[in-house]
Amino acid sequence: MQKPITELAKLKDINEACSYATKGISLIRKSYSSILAISDLVTPTLKQAVNSHDNYFKMSHKELRQAIDERETTLYSTICILRELGELAMNIDQDTADVEGTIGEINDIATGVNAGINQVLNRNNGVSDSINPVSNDENSKGAADHE
Repeated sequence: MQKPITELAKLKDINEACSYATKGISLIRKSYSSILAISDLVTPTLKQAVNSHDNYFKMSHKELRQAIDERETTLYSTICILRELGELAMNIDQDTADVEGTIGEINDIATGVNAGINQVLNRNNGVSDSINPVSNDENSKGAADHE
């Protein structure tokens, strides 16, 4: 009877893992929102730079130099922004992997708790655990049969 009690005590572990997964999802949303905000800010500036139809032949030397400098600054800024977007994408990838791992842990703990409950139920019904091993399919069916 000690094992089922130990398994039931793992419900606290499930709660902690769910809390961790929730924090991970929050981090993913934050990175995702940052990517959208950066995109919304940068797109109009880049469109303006591409769509400007300066007549370079009518510009003075000084005006031409200023136009080229502005384009170089725009390109450099775009590189910096793309680098930041890449870092945010890597954050999303890492946070998603963390959440996936946490969900796997929750599943493992829940499977153990379910197996512990089924052991208690089987003992109360006089069924030996070695004769009637519990499968995940039986665990799912048992939960649905109670309704």
